[in-house]
This record gives sequence, C-alpha cells and structure tokens, in this order.
Amino acid sequence: ADVQRISGQFLAITPGGIASISGATSVAFAKGAFGLLIFVMALFFWFADGPEIVNAIMVLSPLEDKYEQQLLNEFQMLVRAVVAGSIASATAQAVLSGVGFWFAGLQSIFLLMALTALLAMVPFVGASLVWIPASLWLAFGEGNMTAGVSLAIYGMLIVSTVDNVIRPWIIMERASLHPLAGLLGVLGGVQ
Repeated sequence: ADVQRISGQFLAITPGGIASISGATSVAFAKGAFGLLIFVMALFFWFADGPEIVNAIMVLSPLEDKYEQQLLNEFQMLVRAVVAGSIASATAQAVLSGVGFWFAGLQSIFLLMALTALLAMVPFVGASLVWIPASLWLAFGEGNMTAGVSLAIYGMLIVSTVDNVIRPWIIMERASLHPLAGLLGVLGGVQ
C-alpha cells in the first residue's frame, strides 16, 4: 500500500517536474546554440578580414600609431601565451590522468588521455569531465570502491590542481605579465 501511494504521488508530480526541467533545458540549449552561432560568425570574420578590422580600429583610435602598434604587439604576445599555457596545461593533465588511469586499472588509457587533453581546454570543469565518470565507473560499475575513490582523490588533488600552476606560470613567463594583472584577469574570466 505504501509503495502504491508513493508511486501514485510520484506519477502525479512527474509531468509538471518534467515540463519544468525540459523547459529550462530548452532555454539553456537555445542560449548555448545562439552563443555558438555568434562565436562562429565572429571567428569567420576575424579569420577572413582580421587585418582589415585591426586597421579600421587603428584609424578610429585617438592614439598615435606607435602606441597602437605597441598595444597590438603586447596583445599578440598575451594571446600566444594564453594559448601556450592552455596547451601545456592540457598536456600535463592528460599525462597525469593517464598515470592515474593506469594505476586504477582502467582500459583504453590513451583514449581517456586524449579526451582529458581535449576537455582540459574547457574552463572550470575540464579534466574532471573524464576522471569523475571514470572514478564513478570504477566504484559503482566495476565494484572497485578503493580504485574509484583513489582515482577521484588523485584527480581532485593532482590532475585538476596542475592547471592552476602551469597555466598562470606560462602566461606570466611568456607575456611578462605581473602576477596582480594575471590574478585580475583570472577573476575577470570567472565573472
């Protein structure tokens, strides 16, 4: 009787809950698709007409040409440093996660490392999109709770933390950026 009562209550609430969740998901998907469309269009025009756009901005700028060129050179150096820091951090996270996957006894380590390297470029979640499901699979799918928990702790303390060390270090070294400016940039990126 209790099971029937609880399942009846669940079925009575579920359609509204599902509608609410699907509506929120649809809105989030539409916003993401629109943002991706804008990004792709902007990227296309930057690749197609980048130098002309920069020249047009320089003509409109009230600064002297030598200062504009100096700002442009600094911007290029900073962008290259950010890309190099992202690639180095993703590579380090992939290698370290591969070590963790190997010790945990997972199969397809190179595939998992490649996924880690690719997803490590995603801000905030990055490599955790690989090691968290792998930990859950070990713990609950294979029933190896020790390996799953160990991989989760290793992923949290080592794999995901190395990003916070390597990326800022490379950016500050290659772009000659003061640590305070780097901190403000990171906090602005969080926003």
